[in-house]
Amino acid sequence: MGRDTYTGTSSACGVGIFFVLVLVAVNNVPVRMVLVFMVVIVMIVPVHVLRPVEMLVFV
Repeated sequence: MGRDTYTGTSSACGVGIFFVLVLVAVNNVPVRMVLVFMVVIVMIVPVHVLRPVEMLVFV
């Protein structure tokens, strides 16, 4: 379960980054918006990545 969750999270993160790059290329989104979005990703992703690890460690 842990490996599947981790793989899904990493692939989702990659898709999110790719989506941001596409938005920037197509719509010329302001850099501030991109930076904020990246910060949000950095803050959210570790939580989803660490949860399976904690489950594996404590269980």
